[in-house]
Amino acid sequence: MRHHTLIILCCALLLAGCSYVVAPLSPTPTPEPPAAPTPTPSPTPRLPGAQGAFNRVLQRQSLLIGLLPQAQAPFVLPATEAGPNGLDIMLAETLARAWTGRANALAWRIDASPADLAAGRVDLLMGGLIHTRAAEAEIDFSQTYWLQDGQPVAIGVASNDSLMRDSVNLSLQEMVSGGQWQALVQTATGAAPIFTPELWLPPLPDIATLCARSQPVPEASRLQAGRVLRIAYLQDSVFSSDVAGDSASGYLPDLARELSRRLSGNAQPQLRAYLQPPTLNFDAFDIYLGPLVHSWEQESRVDFSQTFYADGLALVARPGSNVTRLDQLHHRPLALLQTPSSSALYAAALAELGVEPILYPVATPEEAIPLLLDNKVDAILVQGYPAARMVAAHIPDAILAPGRQGPTLPLAFALPANDSSLRDAVNFALQDMASDGFLAKLHSQYFGGDPPYPIELWPQQ
Repeated sequence: MRHHTLIILCCALLLAGCSYVVAPLSPTPTPEPPAAPTPTPSPTPRLPGAQGAFNRVLQRQSLLIGLLPQAQAPFVLPATEAGPNGLDIMLAETLARAWTGRANALAWRIDASPADLAAGRVDLLMGGLIHTRAAEAEIDFSQTYWLQDGQPVAIGVASNDSLMRDSVNLSLQEMVSGGQWQALVQTATGAAPIFTPELWLPPLPDIATLCARSQPVPEASRLQAGRVLRIAYLQDSVFSSDVAGDSASGYLPDLARELSRRLSGNAQPQLRAYLQPPTLNFDAFDIYLGPLVHSWEQESRVDFSQTFYADGLALVARPGSNVTRLDQLHHRPLALLQTPSSSALYAAALAELGVEPILYPVATPEEAIPLLLDNKVDAILVQGYPAARMVAAHIPDAILAPGRQGPTLPLAFALPANDSSLRDAVNFALQDMASDGFLAKLHSQYFGGDPPYPIELWPQQ
């Protein structure tokens, strides 16, 4: 369970205006459309840029979901005269109302399959759908919204349809941020959520913005046999060496080589190092490793891999302070290496922990280190464990606490939109690196003491 995902900075303030009405447990039934439900698109789309399955929903003004034949509680409960009910029916009702602005805008097809979704006979596939690697060959998935017996449950969407996938994830995260997710789960199951969908950096866009920024489906995937991948990353002292090109070393260059080897069999990709974050138009590269926070500002234009690392506040304490956690610093002096994001993470951490240190904001490590050496503060907070490790290296016998203090931000790779083959391969490679120990070894080499991120693993079948 990822409690740390309830972190995304300022969500309550930025999204206070967002609200959803939770659908009743037994929705008013909507007759299933005929065998060919897809209408001829209107000459003028309802929202500029709308395409794929989401455009079908807008044109039809109803959402047609497919329910798995093996669907069980809590996702789908035995049907009544009013039709099926359960968590996924309530969730689908909420999606349909959010996208069409209409009540009773949900229709369903019983005993649906991934083939129905791939062929466009349904808009989404639901009913406790386990996110498996095998299914990725035919369809795509939303982010995980539930765990069933330890396996990730998600909503099925058609391949190469980033707009529909983004729209589902946007609605899920709006529900979490606005408090409706907990209410929906409580109503459907009688208990609080056992899992909360991961939140990405706000502000969340509206549906019209998603549509306007949606990207066309490419003619072919960037992942082609014999093609050398172009992998870019940000060159900095924490994640890479100062040397660019084939001689580059560090966490990101080494990760790029291993990623390329697993994707294409070629361990020598074309490495592109940038001194400033590049424009993510993918003209000069195929994959951007970052480090990059998974944000909604970028999500509407690009796709992201699954989260592979968590950024957050790390704590460096002076010897003898007996401090290893932020909650031990109530009314004690603390230096914060201040940036806009570290300040927001710090505020969120204080709200979460209910503590109030005596804060000394500083702009650079050179200001923070003397404060600790002179015993003027008991600890320093630095955003990012690798950066904190570098600060601790300048302080004799410093205590570098493991893990993150308070909330975290999800880091992911940026990928071209609507390239499911590439995104699937990248995610599979990340999961394989986690399973066979490569990521743990890489973390130990460059970020000693920082455990690797618990990457979500999808079952094979």
